[in-house]
Amino acid sequence: VAMPAVIAGVVAAGLSGAADAEGAVASRLPQQFAYLLRDSRAAWRQFTYFEAAAGFVALAARDASRTGDDLWTSCRRLLGRWRDAGRDLRRSVRRGRVDLDIYAAADGADADAPLVLIVPGGAWAHGDDARLYRLLASAISKRSGGEAVVAQYEPWPLRDGPAMVADVADTLAWAEDRAPRRVVVVGLSAGAHLVAAAAARAPRPAAVALCSGVFDLEAHYAHERSRGVHDVSALGAAFEGSMRELSPAASAAAAPADRVLVIHGDRDRIAPASSGADAFCDALRAGGADVRRLDVPEPGHLDYAFRAMYDEQAPFLGWVTDLVDEVRAAR
Repeated sequence: VAMPAVIAGVVAAGLSGAADAEGAVASRLPQQFAYLLRDSRAAWRQFTYFEAAAGFVALAARDASRTGDDLWTSCRRLLGRWRDAGRDLRRSVRRGRVDLDIYAAADGADADAPLVLIVPGGAWAHGDDARLYRLLASAISKRSGGEAVVAQYEPWPLRDGPAMVADVADTLAWAEDRAPRRVVVVGLSAGAHLVAAAAARAPRPAAVALCSGVFDLEAHYAHERSRGVHDVSALGAAFEGSMRELSPAASAAAAPADRVLVIHGDRDRIAPASSGADAFCDALRAGGADVRRLDVPEPGHLDYAFRAMYDEQAPFLGWVTDLVDEVRAAR
């Protein structure tokens, strides 16, 4: 019952105009109660169900704003797209502790096309349902002409931070075996961190797009503390004793791929650029890496990527396709 009550509080705080609804609620939770939520698998599953429903309505509302349709019409259209995208799901496999959903367009994937591996986010604790990324994977597969694979790793409390990094490293090795020298990895939020941290422990992909990621865990933990969400967040527990070691900004000895694109919302409150994106890019450039930085003028967290779930003309699809085309041309 606890997590639904917290969620209701977050919704109420948001409706009342709180700039940071999560912080407004989390900062008032007793510490031991926050720890119970943080370490409860059932609580995080409830949160995932909530974000799936709320996220769906939010996407439909943005689509309605874009098209001029009413919300009900947009909800029906988005649900239809989600069902249609399910036809592009060719296969689901289990690799170690990671579930892999493999998408290819209905007319089949080009056997020589780069493979796009999508590593989702969720603050290392929630959002662990690959179906949430079905629309994105299908759209990327259609645009790229190849396979798009959603790699759903097990989050906290099932796995701690080092284990998540190891699981993602193993998935990168799987992708390289499947598509040698033509893997393009898209890491989203916590997934961007895991990809960057795993790169030194896995075969080097041809390209990565690291989207709204956290690359300095200590700096991000300080940011969470300033918001009042640090006790309920998985970060402190999952990466206890390994924050610095697994912070790509602090330990970047080499670029995580031949081509690196770092994308960030310029007013992202959840994972600001000060949580390591700036330092990570500086460190890679100092080492001579090919790093491109794209700052998106918007306040949300990953809104530019989620737009691709309802808008075929979303710029994000073009950014990923450009990387795919570069990898294809280099072969």
